[in-house]
Amino acid sequence: MSTDESTLLKYRFLSDSAVKSEKQVDAQIDLITFLATIQGLQVAILPITYQSARQPFGAGATSTINEALINLQTSFAFKCVSEKQKREEPEARIFQALISETTVLGHPFIREHPNIVELQGISWDIPSNDEIWPVLVFEKTQLGDLYDFATSPVGRDLSVNERLELCVGVGTAIVDMHFNSKSLKVQNV
Repeated sequence: MSTDESTLLKYRFLSDSAVKSEKQVDAQIDLITFLATIQGLQVAILPITYQSARQPFGAGATSTINEALINLQTSFAFKCVSEKQKREEPEARIFQALISETTVLGHPFIREHPNIVELQGISWDIPSNDEIWPVLVFEKTQLGDLYDFATSPVGRDLSVNERLELCVGVGTAIVDMHFNSKSLKVQNV
């Protein structure tokens, strides 16, 4: 196995932004660059915020997930830059990761994909230290995340065929996101 293959296997479950890149990030990537990107993708800036007093209901390698209940039928999931990442990563690297994720999620094919939750827009996290960080906003699914759904009575009652269809849907979404991510990188070269 080559070094590249072993590195790929080592990091295959982490997001690109969680992997320390050998490539130098342009120090000029900042909030203005991010705003130009979302404007070009026509991603909405939303006049809503998450309820920071509520505990996050999820976390990943680079983000925490919070929610806000808009009304009884609608709630949103807010993907915020984690405090750990703000402390440990250069600002330019964080904005590059946000730009990459927004670019993939803003691609028309991904926006219309039946197995990927649509990026609704961007809101803001304004901590007490007067920094401003973008927050990615998604409509929260009624059945929760995949784990919550799978362990719920509805999820446990799925037939084997329905479970396989669910697995195929998840796999298709992952392949499509990676394919479109690579095609966007090729176009930007």
